[in-house]
Amino acid sequence: MSDLPINEFDILKVDPKAGLERRSDDGFTREGPKKMEETFWPGKKALITQYDKILDLDERALKAPQNLRNDPRKLVDHLLRFATSVVEKYRVIFRWITAFVSFGQRGKRSSVTNLNEAIAKGVSAPGVIGLATIFKEMCSLADLPCKTVSGSVRMSSFDPRPEEWSDHTWNVIELCGMQYYCDIAWASGGILKDAIGREKTMVREFREEYFLAEPDQFTSEHLPTQDGKVLDDLQFGTTVFSSIDAWSSSKHIGSMMPTLGINMITTKGTVVCSINNTCQVQLRCPRGLRLWHHLRRQPDNENGLDNHVMQSWRKNVVSFRINLPAKGKYTLTIYGAAEGIKEELEEETEQENYKVFGVVTTYTIIGDGEIGHPALPKEGVYGVLPKAISAGYYCVSHTEPIVETSSNKLTFEFACPAGGNVIPNLFHEDRPNLKIIDSIYREPFPKKTALHLALSKPGRYCLEVYAPYQPKLATGVHSFAARFLIVCSSNEKASFFADPNPWGSNEDFHANKLTCLDVPGSTIHAKNGKGCITFTSPITGGDEITYNLLAPGVRGTWKEIPNYQTWIFAEVIDRKRGLRFTRFNFRIPERGFYQFLFGHGGKFMGRWLVACPVVHTGDLFPIREGVWGRSRKMAEVLGMRFSHPVRFTASGGVVDITVEIPPHLPDWHVFAHLKDVEGPRLMLQSKDISRISDSSRKDWRAVTFTLKLPTEVKTAILTLSIGQEKSKDAKVISTTNEGYWLVTRV
Repeated sequence: MSDLPINEFDILKVDPKAGLERRSDDGFTREGPKKMEETFWPGKKALITQYDKILDLDERALKAPQNLRNDPRKLVDHLLRFATSVVEKYRVIFRWITAFVSFGQRGKRSSVTNLNEAIAKGVSAPGVIGLATIFKEMCSLADLPCKTVSGSVRMSSFDPRPEEWSDHTWNVIELCGMQYYCDIAWASGGILKDAIGREKTMVREFREEYFLAEPDQFTSEHLPTQDGKVLDDLQFGTTVFSSIDAWSSSKHIGSMMPTLGINMITTKGTVVCSINNTCQVQLRCPRGLRLWHHLRRQPDNENGLDNHVMQSWRKNVVSFRINLPAKGKYTLTIYGAAEGIKEELEEETEQENYKVFGVVTTYTIIGDGEIGHPALPKEGVYGVLPKAISAGYYCVSHTEPIVETSSNKLTFEFACPAGGNVIPNLFHEDRPNLKIIDSIYREPFPKKTALHLALSKPGRYCLEVYAPYQPKLATGVHSFAARFLIVCSSNEKASFFADPNPWGSNEDFHANKLTCLDVPGSTIHAKNGKGCITFTSPITGGDEITYNLLAPGVRGTWKEIPNYQTWIFAEVIDRKRGLRFTRFNFRIPERGFYQFLFGHGGKFMGRWLVACPVVHTGDLFPIREGVWGRSRKMAEVLGMRFSHPVRFTASGGVVDITVEIPPHLPDWHVFAHLKDVEGPRLMLQSKDISRISDSSRKDWRAVTFTLKLPTEVKTAILTLSIGQEKSKDAKVISTTNEGYWLVTRV
């Protein structure tokens, strides 16, 4: 056989219940927003108490006749027709501009010089009449107080690769004697840029958070200035900045932080890495959010560094572990989206279509160390996704996203809801696009799935796990649920078999009400070469049982083992409570992995893995096709009973056996035959027929045989055949074999 180390064919024995008593999402005390109005800060909630009415006004504004664009006053009058409150009047004007007036390109001469031209042509002119000025002038036509404010901004929430802009203009409006921020430019959408950063195309994406913006968040991104001086009276947040330096070095509160209910654990805006160029920032988040990040190197905004950041969730804390590729100054931008607020798509799909998304915060990362770290095998979230945890899929064996091991074999255990499962994907960092299919054995349990890994070489591996936790998707569709980075230092080689198909029982197994008693998963552990598995099946069903034992072949195939019947002893061990108990005993003479196939009633019922790290050195079983013990006809149809188990002993080679025949079978007879397992020799036995004295079985017949094994015979096969007389004068009775037993001399 193989010369691999003795533990090459070990499989970790998994406790099917361990870890299921605890849920790893108990730290999520809050849910993320599921409705747009849940994202409003308290001041905005107080002003907008009926968001459905606001949406109705938005829709009416978007349907305003195009011919009104030639007359701004008539357009404003039309927009205000259905607005009954002051906040509604501001809203319809604000919403119309975001939908129908585009950004003008910076640095490009425009023919637009006034409000009439801007509205008629649907485009603003930065430096002449920008979006904020258009909003101010249209509000003036409606007798609504509104002013423009200019200053510095340090982050654009809609730009996927934001730049720090030094000049910008926004609005301040007045409601109930209070002043509120609005940024109509940032609420309108974003600008797509070409490869060298030139503004190219506007993408409209209405951003609710910039209408009546939250003051602390807005001030974090907008600093009002005039002639280089900071204007204190136009800062409405709890923190008032006295200088641009104080503002630019403060923590950045992106639009999604108050919108999504996120809090900063790492509050410093600048984080200095340790001597090995690693650091970590953390946020506290409710579940139901999706976060992603971008890491750029300064001053050239070098991209492509996102896979130097590992994002992972632990209860309600999300961590971003940064491993810099080299010393220098970097910018880490974190984005967020509310998973519960999406556009309704016509077809069920896994495509994300968030309505609430944007920047959460930014950090400046300083790395002074000389150590450079390689990129992660794959960027994105590591550990288990919160939404998978909420659906009942979580890892009970590993809580950290990085798993370091000195062994080439390890096991991940995932809790799964009833009927659920997970699908793994494993690859080495050297070949991230090549799945390793001969290093994973997926073992199912009733409420858990174990992923057994056998790593072929040292290095970093990435294990991805997919689960069917999204109810809107089609049944059986698996979505990304978890990712782990495995760092293996073992130089030993290990592998399983190239067979990713499911193990254990299948749907027919459960549909036919079969159960498995002593193997909770799909692994038969052949300790010292011995193992067993027991199935129960309804007595009312057929008794046709088939089985086979295969060994791994080449290229993911399996091959039949010659004389595999000598490795398996299948026996009916009991019949009670309407069930038949069939046990398969194994004696494995060669260590390795084997596939045990089980069929019942003419149907394939599943397959189990036999793991044998140590061989059986004793005798094997005698060859026999089928199952040992009484047949279904003898035991269940005719009701005959037998005095001994399937395997019994004969002291000194002699033993009496008894077959009991019920009274309704007066013309049935039993015959016994002995055969030496080493040859065809038939042995004689005496027979005695008597009545049973037990009153509970009155009129039963007891047929007793005295079996005598010759001295040289150690083990023999007992066969019982039964037959019915055709008539009283019949001298020949037609018989069939209806049971096999194994007799051993002691």
